[in-house]
Amino acid sequence: MRRSCLLIGAPGSDSKGNFLKGVSIDMHNMRNFLTSETGGAWNNSEILEVINPSISELKIALTKSKLSDFSLILFSGHGGTSTKNKRTYLEINTNGDDFPAEGLINHTSKELVIVDTCRSYFTPRETQFESVMKALNEKTNLREKYRKVYEKHIEDADPGSLILYACSIGETANDTNEGGIFTKTLIETGLSINKIESAMQTIQTINTNFYYTKILVNERFKSQNPTMEGSLRRNKWYPFAIKL
Repeated sequence: MRRSCLLIGAPGSDSKGNFLKGVSIDMHNMRNFLTSETGGAWNNSEILEVINPSISELKIALTKSKLSDFSLILFSGHGGTSTKNKRTYLEINTNGDDFPAEGLINHTSKELVIVDTCRSYFTPRETQFESVMKALNEKTNLREKYRKVYEKHIEDADPGSLILYACSIGETANDTNEGGIFTKTLIETGLSINKIESAMQTIQTINTNFYYTKILVNERFKSQNPTMEGSLRRNKWYPFAIKL
C-alpha cells in the first residue's frame, strides 16, 4: 500500500504578535507517533512537512498525495470561519494567505484530514481583484441611480424647447483662457451642488442654474447679459445638476 502524510504548519510570526509555539510541537509529535509501531509504523520517507507554504506550494504537495492509496494530512496553525460564507479557512503563511479547509480533502479515495485551528468568525480581507470589482460595481450602481433620477425629472418636466444665449442681442460673449465665460460659469454653478451638505436628494433645475449663472457672468462682465428663451411658462423645469 502506498501511504502519504502531509504535515502543514503555519505558526504565525512574532512581528504580528500571533506566533504559536505549539505548531512545531504538534508536527514533531505527530511524526513520532506515526513512525512508531502504535501509530502504524510509517516510514519517514512517507511523511512530508511544509511550514508557511505558499498557495502554489501547498497545492503541489497535495497533488503528490494523489499518488497514494491512503493519505493523512495534519494542519496546525491559525484559522477561522468566514462571516461571508461560513467556510473554515486556514491562514497557511505569514503573508496572510487563506486556504479553505475543504481544499485539503478529496485527493485520495481513503484519507484522513486533521485540522487543529480555531474556527471563530472573522471577516475575510478582500483581494485586490475583489476590491477593484467592488469599486467598479459601486460606481456602476451609483451611476445608474443618478441616471434614473435625472431621467425621472426629465419625464416629469413640462415639454418644450429652451435656448440659453451667452449674451443679449447686440452684445459679445466674452472668452477667457479657461473657455467661454458663460459655459464655464454654467458648469461651475452646476458643480456647486456638490457643496451642499445634505443627505436629501438635491436637484438643480436649469432655470435656477441660469439665474445664478447670469448674475455671476454679469458681475464679471457688465456688458454681457445672458438670456433664456423658449417655453418659459412652465411649472416643472428640466434638471441640470443632481446630488444624491
